[in-house]
Amino acid sequence: MIVQVYGVTTPDDAAAVSALGPDHVGVVLDEGVETWDSVDRATARAIASELGDDVKLVALSLSTDPDRVRRTVDDLEPDIVHLARVSGGIGAPGVAALRDELGGV
Repeated sequence: MIVQVYGVTTPDDAAAVSALGPDHVGVVLDEGVETWDSVDRATARAIASELGDDVKLVALSLSTDPDRVRRTVDDLEPDIVHLARVSGGIGAPGVAALRDELGGV
């Protein structure tokens, strides 16, 4: 089983969650999409810095713009990208292209 925690919005919360030993911690970078848990780049980077070495950072993208997803990956340098709105926006060909372009992420 993989334990994944999303909605982390502060470095203090990230440190507390990381201490619990999850496999993944997800961050929603502000991409201009209304959501309760998005954070700015500086906060996202601070959250990432609080995660233990065994915890993978997940960038949860709500964007349907492939260019915006690429910027999120550039900003956060995550281990994993979770695309939450694929069916209504990017679509299967767009996801395949992003996967090829982003390589190991």
